[in-house]
Amino acid sequence: MFSTSSGVSDNVPAELLDGLALYENHLQKQVDKLDKDADNLKSRLKQQFTDRRQHGYRLHSVFIHRGDVTHGHYWIYIYDFAGNRWFKYNDEQVTEVDEKVVFANDSAEGAGPYFLTYVKEDAANELVEVLKRDLSGNLMSF
Repeated sequence: MFSTSSGVSDNVPAELLDGLALYENHLQKQVDKLDKDADNLKSRLKQQFTDRRQHGYRLHSVFIHRGDVTHGHYWIYIYDFAGNRWFKYNDEQVTEVDEKVVFANDSAEGAGPYFLTYVKEDAANELVEVLKRDLSGNLMSF
């Protein structure tokens, strides 16, 4: 006897019940195999790049865009590893800014990170150097 959700009992042929039981068993085996495959993939993901984890990277610059896809304004924050400080490059203005400004969520104002660059932590001072503009318009190192 098969009982429906309304509590009404119907006569269901035994062959149908047997077939449904076999199909349920088949589906359970498929679910079990998928679970095993998922666990295997999770394990492989954890193992991936283990030899690369000893190499630290530091955030070097954050490109910001305010506007939409058809127009807007860009500026960039660049980290000075030697001076341990952030600078904002916005058109002709270069200013030192607090780290809180760099990581502030300005999405409500239509601005957000557009592109990030990273540098190997142990080689940052050899690979990058922050620039500034002097009053004559020439680029100079800090």
